[in-house]
Amino acid sequence: DTQNTSSPHPYTLAERAFCQMCFGFKNGGTVSQSIVIGGESGSGKTECSKRVVRHLIARTMPQIQSTTPDSTGIDQQLLGVNPILESFGNAATLRNQNSSRFGKFTKLHFEFTSSKPTLAYASISSYLLERSRISSHASGERSFRVFYEFLAGADGSLREKFCLDGNRARFPDYGFQYLTAGGEKGVKFLSETHHQRDRANFEMLMEALKTVGLGGETTLNILSVLAVILHLGNIEFDEEESEQGLVVSLPDLDGSVAIVAQNLGISLASIKQLLCERLVKLPGEE
Repeated sequence: DTQNTSSPHPYTLAERAFCQMCFGFKNGGTVSQSIVIGGESGSGKTECSKRVVRHLIARTMPQIQSTTPDSTGIDQQLLGVNPILESFGNAATLRNQNSSRFGKFTKLHFEFTSSKPTLAYASISSYLLERSRISSHASGERSFRVFYEFLAGADGSLREKFCLDGNRARFPDYGFQYLTAGGEKGVKFLSETHHQRDRANFEMLMEALKTVGLGGETTLNILSVLAVILHLGNIEFDEEESEQGLVVSLPDLDGSVAIVAQNLGISLASIKQLLCERLVKLPGEE
């Protein structure tokens, strides 16, 4: 049995699970199979999971056909979603330049309509996303990849629409506080090599969004949210003591505050209230 004597390999693992699923279906046994991929940071968990999914898709490829010449099959969508997940969920750390900062649970659902199972549909759930990395990261590390890719790959019209030059006077690295390079250890990310890589990844991201059916207006809405997050980090507050306690105000309503309000489609008065006031309900109040 070569499966039991060969060295560990993602394809071997995937093939074993596939065969056990088929055997279980034909003989009335267990059909569902689980593959858990774990390891320390930088050990290759993400790449291993990609290979497992590719192998399982390849085992059912002859039965997967697009309904029209222009449609995208489930196999292409499942593989095409990887650049999206990595852009929004991966970041550079001290140990790994492309570290996944979230967990991923992938389900593949097969149908036994013939002698060979076919891939019917799939679902991917994420969990434990390191949300705090949006606003802060350690020296020599980066925030999530998508922000740098957005800045590097956006064309002139997008840069103007979302004011992507930021505030270079205060934050010369990228123009945004959330993306500060992280001291001397972070200077390497400002190189032309990293800039070209970010730009290429942005192009891959845009293509991947089209592949999974998220193009046009939906893509612009996603980019708008990214711009809002970046500009929120550049907002400055003034604090002043009063008889009622500490009062917070926004001194610059024409800068990042206005950009955030515009992209969210709300008034300056509303954004000011949201950022400077907090409603506290006492017990018994409705």
